[in-house]
Amino acid sequence: MQAYSSLGTTVIEGNKNPLLTDYTVNQIASKRGKVPSQILLSWAILKGFSVLPKSTNPIHIRENFDIFCFKLTKEEVDELDGIERTKKYAWNPAHVL
Repeated sequence: MQAYSSLGTTVIEGNKNPLLTDYTVNQIASKRGKVPSQILLSWAILKGFSVLPKSTNPIHIRENFDIFCFKLTKEEVDELDGIERTKKYAWNPAHVL
């Protein structure tokens, strides 16, 4: 399975990405000394998704590669699994056709 728009979109809820600003994601990132995008991408990889993060920012590109230098604990994965799943974080595929 592939994670389209792996980090959601940045232009919702007042220009704040709800995944990158999620309390749980930020708590884990802070505890680990990582940025939220690294936590989310690492979670997706552990869940078996292939991720396609897009960035033109050299710093973000490096951060995206550095997700393999740590592994989330089972407890952290369980916490991330608890994030609301019924919310759409990117475009709605039901409106494509």
